[in-house]
Amino acid sequence: MSFTHLWISEDGKSHLKDCTVEGLEKKGAKYQRDVSSLLEVKNFILTQMIGETPWHPSPKVQMVIPLEGRWYVNTTDGDHREMGPGHLFFQQDNAGNIVDAKHWSGTVGGPCNMVVLQFDVPSKVGDDSCDWVAKAHALHRSFHDL
Repeated sequence: MSFTHLWISEDGKSHLKDCTVEGLEKKGAKYQRDVSSLLEVKNFILTQMIGETPWHPSPKVQMVIPLEGRWYVNTTDGDHREMGPGHLFFQQDNAGNIVDAKHWSGTVGGPCNMVVLQFDVPSKVGDDSCDWVAKAHALHRSFHDL
């Protein structure tokens, strides 16, 4: 299972990194439940993107999953990704981050229906990790240590 991670560096740039979820056990949804307990979903949003959204931060740390259609993301370091149905996109450039990082997004060829899962945890500047389990544990710890 793969996902794309949108992360921010100390110099204020947003970046994209293609990742693979590691350590999944092939025992049904057991591992998925473990990650869900570490990152409690604050908001579950169904949305339809219909055009472009100029430079903006994410409203929260979130996972975006397109259901129908295609969309793209551009980052301030010049990178670009197109994503279609089922592509997991983990965003960590949320509003209020200390370096004010942003991204540009839009649809490809028509509307894009999406599910957005938002988490009530702070973003981590400089965290380009692809290890989903380590990321979930770190975000969970940092949020509860505030």
